[in-house]
Amino acid sequence: RYFVQVLADACLLMLGNEVTVFMWDERFSTTYAAMRLGNRPRFDGEAFKRWITVRQGLNWSAKALLDSEAARAILEHWLSKDDRSEIINKELSERVAPSREACMRYLKYRKVKAMLPQPTMDSQPEEPAGPGREAWEWYDRHPDSYEVDEEQHQSATTAFNDYMKGLDGFGEKERELEKMAEQRRQRNAENRRIRKKRRKSENAAREALQDKMEEVQEDYRKNLPKEKWNKYR
Repeated sequence: RYFVQVLADACLLMLGNEVTVFMWDERFSTTYAAMRLGNRPRFDGEAFKRWITVRQGLNWSAKALLDSEAARAILEHWLSKDDRSEIINKELSERVAPSREACMRYLKYRKVKAMLPQPTMDSQPEEPAGPGREAWEWYDRHPDSYEVDEEQHQSATTAFNDYMKGLDGFGEKERELEKMAEQRRQRNAENRRIRKKRRKSENAAREALQDKMEEVQEDYRKNLPKEKWNKYR
């Protein structure tokens, strides 16, 4: 309940008043998704059947597929009708309202934003730019439509590039494979460095031991009488 309240406040402050948070029961959604994947026609679902029966582990791609199927099942159940009342489950779910402090902060932000001078545009775009990537792209393609100087435009471009770089190909299989290969190369390089350092230390210890043995042997040979040395020689 505390996490849901924090999530509702964060959605209001970061995404605006058009995003609503609902509570819905997600118990047994992963097991239900595994059953759906295991019984899907023309699909190799043996791994998910073994996960249900003997709790055999899944690799990262199968786990991602299972999580996405569970999210899909939760959304379908939330948007479907109840068999007993013929009412959509969305209307039966509990809506979480933002807290009073979050609402006050949001209204204060809207008031300050309304008092700021709005940019003037020569021509209104055909489709209003959204708050995400489309807005950044529209800013980059139409820099002359806003009353901004070169420094502000450069800072906006830098912020967009940092935003795209921060995504880091999240969710892309090729990018994940590249990251795994890079981590494997780093581990191999670290292991080679450790083995090289270990061999170097072992060689140094071996050389020190050999020098010490030669020194002891030389001292023993010097201390022996000449006739005994000729005998052992």
